[in-house]
Amino acid sequence: RRQNNVNSNKSKFGKKKKAWMVGDSLLVVGNKRLNDNQEENDNEKYIWEYTPKAVRLVNAYRQKFPQLFSAISKNPNNAFYDARILGQDGVQMLSKVRDWLNNVETAKLPRMPGTTEAMPISAVSAVQRAADVRVAAQQKSKLEEINLKVPPSALYRDGSTAATDVLQASDLNENPTPELGDRIANLCANGIPFGARGTVVSLHDPKTGCVEVVMDEEFIGGSSLQGSCGNFRGKLCVWNHLMKITAKESK
Repeated sequence: RRQNNVNSNKSKFGKKKKAWMVGDSLLVVGNKRLNDNQEENDNEKYIWEYTPKAVRLVNAYRQKFPQLFSAISKNPNNAFYDARILGQDGVQMLSKVRDWLNNVETAKLPRMPGTTEAMPISAVSAVQRAADVRVAAQQKSKLEEINLKVPPSALYRDGSTAATDVLQASDLNENPTPELGDRIANLCANGIPFGARGTVVSLHDPKTGCVEVVMDEEFIGGSSLQGSCGNFRGKLCVWNHLMKITAKESK
């Protein structure tokens, strides 16, 4: 859990935090590193700590396999351990340990870098359910077919020769920086139908320019984002290949 020593309910801009930014969640402990061009703000410093939920998990691990922790604590700095430290049945014991670890909550958590900011799985599920409700309502209503002529210059840069040479997000959005919960429409992200809509659920290191989205409907090129969403609903995309839209436009 990352804690901020500023008001825990508001960001540095005075805005209330998103629902997925508060509460207890199970996270891997790490540290916050500043980018080369980023300076530490004296009024806003972060620390990392175990959440109570993570402490309970470690405690359950120790209680389940006390002999494992006892053996490791005798040589805590070793890079590798032989199964024999657990006795004659060490190999069988390690199999039990592996089976137990494969069935705890952390086994199903998506693996991601410490620089990634993401919604918890419960929030991603809520986003997907809301999209299902929206799509179902649209299918029940009478659809009106409208044909529009869109000039290439509205989407692509002058003189572009590649399908991905589209206008940048900074050319299309008032706020070029993606945020969790942003509604998007696809311009040219590989594997997603043109114009398909979805929601940003993960933000990767700005240097990569990538985000993860959960689309409103299934598509062939989709994935489950390591189990975070339904099959064929998620996708890792370059932010500049998407177009940010407003809530009104997403209806």
